[in-house]
Amino acid sequence: MNIALSKIELTQQLLATKNQAIIKHMQAVFATQEDDLWDEMPDAVQQSVNRGLQQASKNLLKDHSQVRKKYNKWLKK
Repeated sequence: MNIALSKIELTQQLLATKNQAIIKHMQAVFATQEDDLWDEMPDAVQQSVNRGLQQASKNLLKDHSQVRKKYNKWLKK
């Protein structure tokens, strides 16, 4: 059975039910499901995020106003 057909059948069953326990159970299933976007990110993005986290842990961050001051000539249009 393909996923689209399964979704349609499940939707029909969910719409037809009057059983509150089933609805609450389905809500709980969706609430506990987490899409791990991290695994879907390209390696370059993961490395960039990790580099930023390392910089933050070492207090190597710059204030937004400092960055704007440095790059102001390129930001003006």
